[in-house]
Amino acid sequence: MTEPSFDKAQLRGKIRQARARRADHNSEACTSGFFTQACSVLENCHSCIAYAALPGEPCLDTALDWARRRGTRVYLPVATPGQPLRFGLLDCHPAELPPMGKWKIREPEPQYSAPEVFAGRTPTKDALAGAHTGQPPSVILVPGLAFSPAGYRLGNGGGFYDRTFGPEGIAPLDSAPMAVYGVCFAEEIRTDIGVEPWDLRVDTVLTEAGIRPVSS
Repeated sequence: MTEPSFDKAQLRGKIRQARARRADHNSEACTSGFFTQACSVLENCHSCIAYAALPGEPCLDTALDWARRRGTRVYLPVATPGQPLRFGLLDCHPAELPPMGKWKIREPEPQYSAPEVFAGRTPTKDALAGAHTGQPPSVILVPGLAFSPAGYRLGNGGGFYDRTFGPEGIAPLDSAPMAVYGVCFAEEIRTDIGVEPWDLRVDTVLTEAGIRPVSS
């Protein structure tokens, strides 16, 4: 999968510059907004796929730790260049995870492929003793540099999420019975995002200002 559009690269640069200029990324209001919105999504969630934010990305660390301590199984992605994402269980506060690899992403130990997570083939501690198996996630939180009003995602350009969850990925989201939320800042819902056949599309966009269903 190659990046066909210089315009996408240009747009990524503009959004990254805007994020770097923003003074309120870590303000109390912004942090509180993301925590409130994410907790409302995760409150009754038995299992979810989420992410550990890179610098400048909307940070859900506190909400993910809150969900984890309430018993939600939280899966975080593990990136390998040129490959679909793998996933590991979050077993500590996300801030305690060490940055790993080329992109310094905070990652758990890789344990599962996306199809295994989707199918619930991820044993719990009790399951290791033969009690029961894991449940498939009911929510996925997908980071993006921007999302269109129709839910199409502009990512960082590595292709990880498209290889994993896009229409041509190993575990397409359009065939998964779960709620799919894109996560970005409210100002990053944009109409100038080009769409490629393999691009991931979300159902809803979660921002610090609220949760917005996408248009069809």
